[in-house]
Amino acid sequence: MRYYIYKLTFKSGATYIGQHIEKVENDGYVSSSVYMQRHPEDELVNREILIEVKDKETLDIMETLCIRADKCENPKNVNGTMGNWHFRFTFSGCKHSEKKKKNTSEFFKQKWKEEEFRNKMIAKHIGRKNTEETKQLMSESAKASWTEERRKSASESGNYSHPHSDETKKLLSDNQKGRVKINNGIIEKSVRNPEKYLNSGWILGKLPVSDETRVRMSESAKKRKCNTVGKKKIHKGDIGKFVSIEELQKYLDDGWELGVSEKRKEFLRNINKK
Repeated sequence: MRYYIYKLTFKSGATYIGQHIEKVENDGYVSSSVYMQRHPEDELVNREILIEVKDKETLDIMETLCIRADKCENPKNVNGTMGNWHFRFTFSGCKHSEKKKKNTSEFFKQKWKEEEFRNKMIAKHIGRKNTEETKQLMSESAKASWTEERRKSASESGNYSHPHSDETKKLLSDNQKGRVKINNGIIEKSVRNPEKYLNSGWILGKLPVSDETRVRMSESAKKRKCNTVGKKKIHKGDIGKFVSIEELQKYLDDGWELGVSEKRKEFLRNINKK
């Protein structure tokens, strides 16, 4: 991999300093400059590599030094910050204002509506695997975020352990009607108008699952502990759940019945017929 600092010079005299990690030779990367995205009329006239280093830490340090030097020489430098290294020490522990959070949220909501942006973000993460260390950090962070206060708020929000209303069920059902699965070998999506995609190289159906993936899914399922062992299925109206033997009598005394509801039985019968 190559680690380098580059400099962009625009027709107006504006300059921008950035860093890039080239994982694939000649990857076609130009810049992530916001100025370049927002001022397409200001033509890019030169892109040069200022320095190449051996690791990410040095890359961050040199980026900050190069930005500072360029800002001293050129008042038209358009870098918004002093680089990653400066950012670590200047903003460590700081929090975004509510206005900043709202603006960022609105920006990405609008960007996500653009099909090209969605496909780009999805393709960027396909095949990416987290290291065991990253998985452990993500797991610990998720566990720490579920405080007692958050659990109580979630349980009282009314979004857990309750059936959907008929109106919600109809909305969910209508949203899926007429949709078909298509893929282009990398991305899979569900659409209502596949014709326009089929003319662009997409094909009907889901992405194929490799034999290796099937084996991993099977092994993962075997390791997963079944959370219904030693429990009984009960229902009350159209609501069903599994409860432990110790709790069973308490639910029966409260009007619950053993087994599944008639509506559920009918649903399962229809599935079997299909």
